[in-house]
Amino acid sequence: MIIPLVLSLVGIIAIIAEFFIPSAGLIGLGGMGAIIVSIVMVFRESGSLYGFIFLFANLVIVPSIIIAYWKHFPRSFMGRRLILSPGPPGGNRESAGGQPSLEAGVEGRALTFLRPAGTGVFGDKRVSVLTDGEFLDKDCPIRIIRIEGNRVFVEAAGPEENTNMHKEQQT
Repeated sequence: MIIPLVLSLVGIIAIIAEFFIPSAGLIGLGGMGAIIVSIVMVFRESGSLYGFIFLFANLVIVPSIIIAYWKHFPRSFMGRRLILSPGPPGGNRESAGGQPSLEAGVEGRALTFLRPAGTGVFGDKRVSVLTDGEFLDKDCPIRIIRIEGNRVFVEAAGPEENTNMHKEQQT
């Protein structure tokens, strides 16, 4: 009766190991096979009463152990090293382009001439910005109108006569 218990334990360990070792499911299948073989052994050696008791025990215990392991795993020694912890709440979120996440409506100023691309400053953060084709003066107040991926689109936020340096060329 000790061999089926050992096989069940080996099967549980193999199923848990499948999550860490890439084997295309072979280790997990081996674990399931070990559990099934242990159940068959109990049916053959001890009869159907003990076989059904062992079967239902495995149906309850195996999923319970796996669920308990996964609830405990993030706090375990290995889990803390494998799972990324969330960043600080309200921390500096950055997009893939390395630009701080800004929102539409935030105001700043143009650090360079925007023809139509340039650099803007929002608070203490320098951001590469684009206009919708208009040219804006250096140091002119700007407002974010939309963000598409890592591109930040702005418009003039101040009085119109100070913002469009090439207005007379367009008319």
